[in-house]
Amino acid sequence: MREMLYTCDVCKKKKGEANHWFLAQINNPMDRLQLTFTRWSHADARNEDTIHLCGQECAQRKLSEFLGSLT
Repeated sequence: MREMLYTCDVCKKKKGEANHWFLAQINNPMDRLQLTFTRWSHADARNEDTIHLCGQECAQRKLSEFLGSLT
C-alpha cells in the first residue's frame, strides 16, 4: 500500500519522513467552538476534517487565525 502524501494546510510544505508534524481539528460540541492539537498519527491524518501542520510555527499561526475568528 502506497503512503499518502500530506501538505501543510498553512504554508503548503510537503511532508517528509523526519518532519515533526502536528494535527488539529476544529469541533463545535454544544455550540462551543474548540481547536484541538495532537501529535502526528497516520491514522488520524487521513480523517477528512483534520488540519495538517508542519511544525510549531504553523500550529501557532493556525491558533492565531482561530482565535481571531472568535472576535
